[in-house]
Amino acid sequence: MGSRRINPAGSPSPEPAATAADKAPSKPGPKTCVEIPGDTYALVNMVASALISGGICVGAAIGMYTDTNVERDEPGVWAWPNTIAGDLVVTSIVMGVITWVVTGGLTLNDDFRAAPVKIVSYPSGPAPRWVTMWPLIQPLFFNDPSRDYLNPLGKCAGLLQNLKVGLMLGLLMAAAVAIPLSLLLLAKTDRWTVDDLVILKGLYGAAVEVPIAYVTVRTALQQCRDHAEHGRATEEQPREEQSPENSASAVESLV
Repeated sequence: MGSRRINPAGSPSPEPAATAADKAPSKPGPKTCVEIPGDTYALVNMVASALISGGICVGAAIGMYTDTNVERDEPGVWAWPNTIAGDLVVTSIVMGVITWVVTGGLTLNDDFRAAPVKIVSYPSGPAPRWVTMWPLIQPLFFNDPSRDYLNPLGKCAGLLQNLKVGLMLGLLMAAAVAIPLSLLLLAKTDRWTVDDLVILKGLYGAAVEVPIAYVTVRTALQQCRDHAEHGRATEEQPREEQSPENSASAVESLV
């Protein structure tokens, strides 16, 4: 039989009524569907991002370049208003911003929630210079108090910083890829057709997304690795303070 509480007068006191929160079933957390190493995670992200970027660029090119405006304003590498070089530069910048904000944020989110994708390992060895040179990717899709040591910004300030870093990444890719490619395209002497422009923009959008996605995901994974190592160090520190050796040393110092 269950015990009943007795009030000072000797009569049993009524049990407290169950609240709605007590009656409501607990909401299950997100479920892990796939466990994947960090290197494989980066590779999958590069391939998926390249396919998505290429598809978006093909759709944008179909909307931008029609038979009418191509015949009216003959496109050229440096011709205005259909400037192919300018289009490639803008594509690099847009891909850099979107990838750093979305792909970087989702990588941090997957590491934090471990659902639906769980990252089971991080790239080993010291991080290369091209990874550590970038500012922190600000987490926008979740709140994690354990990341306070990283000095995270608020949502608006964090979004602004991610946009600025994505802009820098896009400009870097424009200078490294778009401008040299534009110089090579000067060798084409035939008239640019709609099909030429659509194929060029689609292939360029997919190709330039590969290094952008790799830099972004690799930087995010390094940030996740640093966070995990900081967590382990924080957990081990109290154990070291409570170890028998430290206790004995403390006693001897008192004696």
